Formats: sequence, structure tokens, C-alpha cells
Amino acid sequence: AVVYDPRADLAVLSAAGAALQFYDYARDDHVADLAVAPRNYVNTSDEVDSPMESHVAHAAFSRDGRVLLTVDRRSDQPLEVTHAIEETLKIWERVDADVDDDDDVDDDENIARAPGGAFTCVAQCELPHNGLITCVGVRPGAHTLHDAMAFTGGSDGEFKIWVPNGRVARGGEHAGWRCRSSAAHPSGEAITAGAFSADGSIVASAASEIVLWDPASNAKLATLAAPKSSALGEPASAIKSVAFVAGEPLFAACDGKQLVIWNLQTLQPWRVFAMPCVDLNAHPTLPTLAATFA
Repeated sequence: AVVYDPRADLAVLSAAGAALQFYDYARDDHVADLAVAPRNYVNTSDEVDSPMESHVAHAAFSRDGRVLLTVDRRSDQPLEVTHAIEETLKIWERVDADVDDDDDVDDDENIARAPGGAFTCVAQCELPHNGLITCVGVRPGAHTLHDAMAFTGGSDGEFKIWVPNGRVARGGEHAGWRCRSSAAHPSGEAITAGAFSADGSIVASAASEIVLWDPASNAKLATLAAPKSSALGEPASAIKSVAFVAGEPLFAACDGKQLVIWNLQTLQPWRVFAMPCVDLNAHPTLPTLAATFA
């Protein structure tokens, strides 16, 4: 996991022992660690039968940096034994400033210090999917309890929406989240990518096809199929990454062979680039898109 903390203006990366490292990229300086799933780490010199190192596989912040979603993985078996991997979904929130200064906070084992405010784990779900989680996201621009939302997509083909359960703790954070709804793609294939639109009104999930959903009602809005990736009619591969372009009715997806940009008003491809694009990242507020090519 490599993500950006918008509140602290830091890069956040997976670290040893299922932790997240907060890193000041401007000063090239380690700032802090967040112990997502504390466990003793034993170096076995990468032997063939070594157990998989516990690590944070996915992380995502809300746009204001208050909500953090993490997925950590652990196993006592070698990495190749995928059925033995255990996953935990955790949702964290930064405590309000007035509670953050309370001396009693230091005695709470669920509070973790980090730049921009201390994190408290408000929800934890063991094995949230039947398969491994492949993508996560937190709804942008959600400043109230009613609007907060997150999604997870899994190799089991399920796409789940998570929301607060409605209770509020003394620090102002949500006292728990729950899975509000789940859906599957028509093809039944593994979900490989997902993203919220810049205003949070649409959420996309992708396999070999892309489905646009209304996150409020779980209604299916549209299905987008990638064009054939060659003149020989080669079928499209599984989507690797998707992104909405802020301020424009544009949506982008890549499958490792091409980058396709759709016009959401017509639901037709607007641009197709026959290049080995493997990842996409959209600016949260500007109509700018970054693409990574192999």
C-alpha cells in the first residue's frame, strides 16, 4: 500500500510488522508509524517454507484525511498457500482535537498517535470477503455521519459498501461500521479495481467489464465494456485500474494493454490509447489524470 494522507501532507507506506509508515517526502524523513496489526516479526531469511510476513495490503484515506481504511494480511504458511491467508478490514478515524488533548486518551489502547491527529479503530471485520480483497476506497467529501461510506472489492466477485452504524463515540468518531450492501458482477468474475467519483455520487467496480453503481441505493447505473484490445479481436483483459476525472464527465480504465476514457454522458469511449497502461490516479479536485505505463 502506498497512499497520501491529505491532512498531514505525508506519504503513507506499508512497513514491516503490519504497520504503516508516515513519511515526509519533502524532507526525506520518517515521521511516525501506525501499528495496524501489531505482531512479533521473525526474519527467516526468505526461506522457501517461510511464513508470509504480516503486512498492510490496502489502505485508503477520505479526502479530508479523517477516515482511514486498512486491510492487513497474515499467515503462518508460506506465501504460495493463498487459502491460508487471513485478512482483517479495519476502519480508523482521527479523534477530534479537543479529545486528542485529553490526558485519558493516552491510556486508551485503541488510540494510535500519528501526524494530523490520533487514530482510533472504530470497526474491525475478520475475513470480510470469501476471497482476498483486491481494491478499497473511501467516499470523498463525506463530512457528516450520514454521508460517510467505503467500499471493498474481492476476488470472490463481491463488491461491498460499508457505512457507519449510526452511533457516535465521545470523541466524535463513529462507534462502529457495518456492511450495508453487497453486489456481484454479471460475469461473476473477481473484482479487480474500483473507485468513487470525485463528488461521491457514483462508485465503479471492475472485472473484465465495468459497472457503475449508485452508492446510496445500490442501483446499477450502467455497464461499460472495454473495446477489443487488438485488430484481431482479442478479448479485453481484466481491468487493472479505474479513475473518475474530477470536474468532467470522463471515466478512465486500463487493462495493461490499453487506456480507455469514456464520456459518461454518452457512455461511449472518448479516447483509446493502445499503450500498456497498468495504473491510474486522478487528482481529487482538478481535471487531471496520471497514468503509469509498463
